[in-house]
Amino acid sequence: MFHSARIKLTLWYLLIIMAISVLFSLTIYRFQVTESERILLRQRVGIERGGFLRPGFGPPELEPEILKEAQRRLMLNLILINLGVLIISGGAAYFLAGRTLKPIEKALENQKRFVADASHELRTPLTTMKTELEVNLRSKGLVEEAKKILESNLEEVDKLGYLSDKLLRLSCYEQKEGLSFTSISLKEALEEAVEKHTSLAKSKKIEIVKDLEEVGIQGDFAALVEAFGTMLDNAVKYSPKESKVNVDLQSKDGKAVVMIQDSGVGIKASELPHIFDRFYRADTSRTKEKVTGFGLGLSIARAAVEKHHGKIEVVSTPGKGSTFTVILPTA
Repeated sequence: MFHSARIKLTLWYLLIIMAISVLFSLTIYRFQVTESERILLRQRVGIERGGFLRPGFGPPELEPEILKEAQRRLMLNLILINLGVLIISGGAAYFLAGRTLKPIEKALENQKRFVADASHELRTPLTTMKTELEVNLRSKGLVEEAKKILESNLEEVDKLGYLSDKLLRLSCYEQKEGLSFTSISLKEALEEAVEKHTSLAKSKKIEIVKDLEEVGIQGDFAALVEAFGTMLDNAVKYSPKESKVNVDLQSKDGKAVVMIQDSGVGIKASELPHIFDRFYRADTSRTKEKVTGFGLGLSIARAAVEKHHGKIEVVSTPGKGSTFTVILPTA
């Protein structure tokens, strides 16, 4: 992420520097041409007024061909100077862009470390609380009202545990050495993701239609299963009963293209830029299904895909459905 940001910032620096350099060069060139033409004109007027009509008398006249040659040389020199400015400023801009982004990168790394550490620290007390609640719930002398309260508390503890696990997963995918890459089959990863959501699809009478080619890549099998599973989970949850969810895998121009298409409620155009943000949840008022979660699933999916040097694209029409396209390099 920071490498691409550094390249973009370098290009902006270069654009500004070269715009100033080219403008300055054009100004110099134009000034020199105008001055040369003015000197030539004054000399001709002086010769005519002084009466120097015969060759060899009076000051020598500047030849137009000599002026044109001087202008060409000036143009060439200015071009060479601008090329030198481009090369030198390119290196300087890249260095300065790195220095500019360094504090931001450090702050982001500290934030990721904090999330990971906080999630780790949360797991121990949550596990203890859950164990104690489960033990008390099994007590025979527990009154009904107290049992309901403990069950409610246990449910909230489970939610916090789920949130802690998701934050740890997100932190793992965003770290530099968060995944283990091996040769894997994308077809198998998608089939496993589909298998995990078959029961949910059957409960809504939704048919998952697969069209999968055999495509191999270098990647983390579990991470991709989780990423595809998140998109499948959303497709099934937001689709109406007795509908279809299409899962396609093709290889195109050295890229693996995965498409997960549903005919659900869709996503508003105003919400599309934010659906991958952490804790963001789109408006679910248009669906009758109660959808739970913390809004971290798509953030984790994008982090996992980007870790594989891929990208996710989304096309959605409210009331007609959404199509998630994952593009991954096969080499």
